[in-house]
Amino acid sequence: MANGTIRWAAGVAAIVTACGSSPSSETPAHDHDEAPEVRLGETSAEGPPVTPLDALVDYERTFSHRTALDEVELRALRDEAGSEFELLQGARVSGHKLYARTLFFPLDDPRARSPIDFRFRLSTLFGFVDTGHAEDEREPEEGEGWEWVLRHRATNIVVYAYSAQSGPSYGGAQRIVRVDGSAPAADENVAGTAFRYETIGEHLVERQRRVFSDSTFSTPPVNWEEHVGVSVEAARELRRLEMAHARRLSDALAPDGVPDVVERLEELLMRVEIAPAS
Repeated sequence: MANGTIRWAAGVAAIVTACGSSPSSETPAHDHDEAPEVRLGETSAEGPPVTPLDALVDYERTFSHRTALDEVELRALRDEAGSEFELLQGARVSGHKLYARTLFFPLDDPRARSPIDFRFRLSTLFGFVDTGHAEDEREPEEGEGWEWVLRHRATNIVVYAYSAQSGPSYGGAQRIVRVDGSAPAADENVAGTAFRYETIGEHLVERQRRVFSDSTFSTPPVNWEEHVGVSVEAARELRRLEMAHARRLSDALAPDGVPDVVERLEELLMRVEIAPAS
């Protein structure tokens, strides 16, 4: 893999984290609990141009920490989520980042970059993560390093949802098996039992080498040096193109089965409707 390709791949990750993402044929926008698209970089009558940080700060400042679902709706959603995913309390899993959460949202949607939003939805569906501290029954705080390790029951694929310096993310690339090598049944709970992780498919380095040898991903989708001085709207369109490409790249780098599992988890999380601020 050429050094230029490595630098470009790292740059894609940085852009995804900093800029957000866009809907495409592979990444449909959520059609519920929808926040208006933030018109970044444009000056309004109310003040100076809006930045991604401005939008995020405003969103988290007014976040209600309450769900708009009633008790019956919430119980049904939790039962549905629990029938598909099992929270592995206290589990530790090695792996690598697969997706920035921004890849599942329209461009510059502040929810995609909000650790508060991500953690609230995860804890509402699956409960708080047991960190060994006495104050577990509370909203996780920034920098505590909490992560939800979730087993997809139908495939035994393990995904961990977390928020670090690069923002809300999904990682994984492993599958759970019993110590004797057998696969747990979908209706079994493996938390607290003896199990081990096994790598899904080829090693990460081999997968990267194969993916970046494909002409689809060997060059960046946008050469920004050719677009110096473009309008705000033109730059936004180029970013949409770049983000759609980044989603396809993440899908290609993820092991078989993982993209569908992560997308399904994100769909469930987005069905946790957030109550408006009082």
